[in-house]
Amino acid sequence: QAESTKRRNRKAEWCHTVAKMSVRKSQRWLQSSMSMLTDSSSIEISQDDENNLVIFDGVLVDKNERHESYETFGTNELEYESDEENIAAEVGNKCGEVCEGVSENGLTCCNPGSHSRCVHSLYGKPKSAEEIESIIGPNEDGGHIWRAHVLPNDFDADGTVRFLKPRDYDPKKKAIKPRRGVFPITEKDLFSSLVCIAGKESSAEAASNSGGDKGGNSSTLKNLVSTISSTGSSSQTIINEEGNPRWIFSGVLNGWPGLTCLELRKIEVRYVSGLKGGWTTHWSAKKHGPRNIPPTFPDIEKYRSGSRIGSKMLKTMTGKNINAGDVRATFRSPSWASRGWSEESPGFLFWFESTAEIPRMRYGTDLALGSDDALCERVHMINHRYAVGEKESAKDRLTYHSLVFLEWDHGKYGTVVEIGYLNGIGGYSGKSNWFHDKDDKENGTAMYRALPPEMVKPWKTGVSEIRCSDVPASNLDELMSYIENYTGPTKRFVDPNCSFSHDVRLTYCSRRNIATYLLNYIRRDQTYSELRRNCQTFSADLCGFLAGKNDISPYHPINKIEYHNRMHLFLYESSKYKQSNLGKKSA
Repeated sequence: QAESTKRRNRKAEWCHTVAKMSVRKSQRWLQSSMSMLTDSSSIEISQDDENNLVIFDGVLVDKNERHESYETFGTNELEYESDEENIAAEVGNKCGEVCEGVSENGLTCCNPGSHSRCVHSLYGKPKSAEEIESIIGPNEDGGHIWRAHVLPNDFDADGTVRFLKPRDYDPKKKAIKPRRGVFPITEKDLFSSLVCIAGKESSAEAASNSGGDKGGNSSTLKNLVSTISSTGSSSQTIINEEGNPRWIFSGVLNGWPGLTCLELRKIEVRYVSGLKGGWTTHWSAKKHGPRNIPPTFPDIEKYRSGSRIGSKMLKTMTGKNINAGDVRATFRSPSWASRGWSEESPGFLFWFESTAEIPRMRYGTDLALGSDDALCERVHMINHRYAVGEKESAKDRLTYHSLVFLEWDHGKYGTVVEIGYLNGIGGYSGKSNWFHDKDDKENGTAMYRALPPEMVKPWKTGVSEIRCSDVPASNLDELMSYIENYTGPTKRFVDPNCSFSHDVRLTYCSRRNIATYLLNYIRRDQTYSELRRNCQTFSADLCGFLAGKNDISPYHPINKIEYHNRMHLFLYESSKYKQSNLGKKSA
């Protein structure tokens, strides 16, 4: 019996390893696989090195158009650094953007961030402190964390680009490319877009803003940029008795319309000492905020001197470029932003009404206010692998995506329901496998044009969103016919099948009811895990709930290992539970 138990344990471990297996070669294969097994928020994206393709949540992408990102959730300081690129980079003219406010030279915009297709940044014109306070909310943990690469003002002086990778720079426009994963921003642009709220004025501020407000609640950094940049430090050490000052970025960060109001929490510098390299804190809100010390740009030359030999040795050992003197800023979004795309309509659930006269995107609790009384009649679970080219890796052959297809009593259209990475659609220009216009580079997709600007931001792999998309197919046969048209190793789907079909047996099954159930589910638990909570576990939960069956399980055997039925999350009013800020389970 003991030997049998050991064999079962070894088999389970092997299944876990295979499910997490990366196609990277040599030593990096083991490293990436172990990283995925130990941290659910650091999920490796399936890759095919020979074909230069990566799978992102149902989207086939050329990995040369994706780039590295840093992700930190809450205050856990869990850093995720991807060697491959994992943010859709070149949106520009590839997706049919037409910015209504763009100038003739294409470099400026009269209203940056006003709609989903605008890729222009906005710096140096922050909102008033009163407006920012109403948006940013109270000083509390829980907002999503974003990290920006801060560059010195002369990073491209004399035609030589320093501190920035060539793929993030446009040599023709001599400017930083928009919508990059590391959010490059210059020192001047950063500090000219900061506003200080809820704190006393420091001595430097008081001198610069003499004759202004005495409370310090409306002070900005506009008059401080030259002072801070020249001195590099502040001697103010007065302890604030009225609440710590908060430094808020106000603008549009690196062309992402969804990143407009972020609290600066930390400024760090990369160092190399001998054979060690890492990040050291130059300024932090926690340490320097109570003393009214404003953020400053560090003296990067101090960190670069004598680091060249160490950087080369570390690159030889790790295969990574560790550039001493790199500066990054850590921002935190408002706490409400971890619960929804807007404060007024929480819940990471959207419904794309593509069959409407004017296609529109709705999200959050507003979905429960609709007047559509269509009834859901049948539910199906559909599974498929992603098309990654002629050569599939071992993990590609094991990776199946599951979704739920709903049929309505009016017979006009059906609805595809699936779960995926948070901001996965907004971060990749509204491209979806379920519409013909996904590959329309000239005009872009109808979904992209319908996206509100607050939904366009980089995706996060440890948090999830539920996506509902109305499609022209009104029944299973029509949907499978659509899938068949895009089935093939170089198209969209591989090995599609329907593993479950049943009548909907819920008493209350209108469109509004379904939206309410889905809101309850996603607001109770926002996490995304490759093994424990993913597209297959969600599809099993939803099919079992709508059909009234308790024996529905995920499609692939590997996902059945740690599956626990969670149909109860659909039933109970999520607003009456203690809400989680970081994508964790609610209590």
